[in-house]
Amino acid sequence: MLWLRALQELGGSGGILAYHGVGPSPLDDALHISPDTLSEHLTFVAATFHVLPLSEYMARRAAGRSTRRCVAVTFDDAYAGVRTEAQPILRRLDLPATVFVVTGAADDGGSFWWDRVLRARPANRDTNPAWRSLLVGLGLPDEA
Repeated sequence: MLWLRALQELGGSGGILAYHGVGPSPLDDALHISPDTLSEHLTFVAATFHVLPLSEYMARRAAGRSTRRCVAVTFDDAYAGVRTEAQPILRRLDLPATVFVVTGAADDGGSFWWDRVLRARPANRDTNPAWRSLLVGLGLPDEA
């Protein structure tokens, strides 16, 4: 897998792995990941790197200390799947992680606009005039 090779190549200087949503049916592979794939990622990371809490990773960098072969794991936007799907994986592997919460979304329980668009996207975008009209109205290309 390409991401594994990239992580191994970059691992010498450390890094932060940033995830978003975790769920059985990812809406979009760029922002969401399946629990099985996350488990595969984190199992590799646990076996290959020293996983630190984000605060410790950043403190090392700020102090000029080595982050060689160190990574921190983060989840942006506090999707519910982080608690229901990712947390058991993190516990099983005994890995720390940081979750960044968008307080407005947490307060109202709403969806992010990009997730609403992904849910509305028809399976066959090419033959759906409403979807094409939305793209044109937003000034986006057909392949958006």
